[in-house]
Amino acid sequence: MWGMVVEVVRVNYRVLKLKLRLGDKYQNILQVCTPQTGCKEEKIKDFLEILDNQIDDAPIVVTGDLNAQVGRERIRCQKIIGPHG
Repeated sequence: MWGMVVEVVRVNYRVLKLKLRLGDKYQNILQVCTPQTGCKEEKIKDFLEILDNQIDDAPIVVTGDLNAQVGRERIRCQKIIGPHG
């Protein structure tokens, strides 16, 4: 597996960029940890700007903790979303 890793870049403490070689093609992966709901708007804007700058390299896959909020209602989603999100 390590032979496929071309580059690892720590963009900042919220974004890690990994470039893989898959045959004759390359795949970029961003591992992100978004600011939590309730953070200052400035932190969120800064994160989105950094993320936007990294997405210029296509194709790309974004993974990580995106801090989605599912709430308490799970009507029609019980098979998809567990009781803890």
